[in-house]
Amino acid sequence: MRFVRYIDYDALERNEETGWRPIYEWKAINKLMRKINHVLMATIVTLALVFNDFLKNGFDTAIRSFSRNDIISTWHYTVSILLLLLIYFVIIVPVHELLHLLAYTPRVFSDKCFLVFDSGSVGAFFDGEIKKMRFLISSVLPLSAISLLFIVLSFAFTDSACIPFLFLLYMNLYGSYSDVMMFFYVLKKIPKDAIIYGNRYKMKGNIHG
Repeated sequence: MRFVRYIDYDALERNEETGWRPIYEWKAINKLMRKINHVLMATIVTLALVFNDFLKNGFDTAIRSFSRNDIISTWHYTVSILLLLLIYFVIIVPVHELLHLLAYTPRVFSDKCFLVFDSGSVGAFFDGEIKKMRFLISSVLPLSAISLLFIVLSFAFTDSACIPFLFLLYMNLYGSYSDVMMFFYVLKKIPKDAIIYGNRYKMKGNIHG
C-alpha cells in the first residue's frame, strides 16, 4: 500500500486526450458535499442538545461510574465522547478505507492500493480498471459492513451499555454520506458498460491495450 497526497491522472495518461473523462468535477461536487455536511453537522448538534441527558446517563452507565456527582458524571461523559471519537478516527476510518479497497482486490496492502490524503480528508484509490458494478459495491461496502457490526453489537448489549456502539454507528453513517452520494451519482450518470479508473471513466469499446 502506498500513501500519497493526490493522484496525477495526467501522469498516468488517464485524461481526456486518451479518452478518459472525469466522473465528476471536483468543484461542483465539493460544493454539494459542503451543503450536505452542514446539514448533517446541524443534525448532530440538534440531537446532542435534545438527547444530552440521555447520552450522559447512558455513557455513565456504560462505563460503570463509581459516583453520581454531577462533576464526575460530566467528566466521564466528556472523556467517553473523546475516546469514542479517537476510536473512530484511528480505527474505524482506516478500516473504512480498507473495505473500499477490498471490493477491488483482496490484496489491499499491495502496490496497487493507495490511501490518498488530500484537503484534510483521506480516500482510497485502486490502480486498476474496474467495472461500474464493482465501483458501486466498493462505494457502499464500508457503510454496510461497519454499520451491520455496530447494529449487532448494539443488540448484544442491553440498555444504556449499547450507547457507545450506537454513537459509533452514527459516526460511521455520518462518515459515509459522500460514499452514498457517489453511489447514486455514478449509478445515474455513468453508463452501464463504462470502465472506471479512480475518478475517470471510459466506454469499454474505447479501451486500448
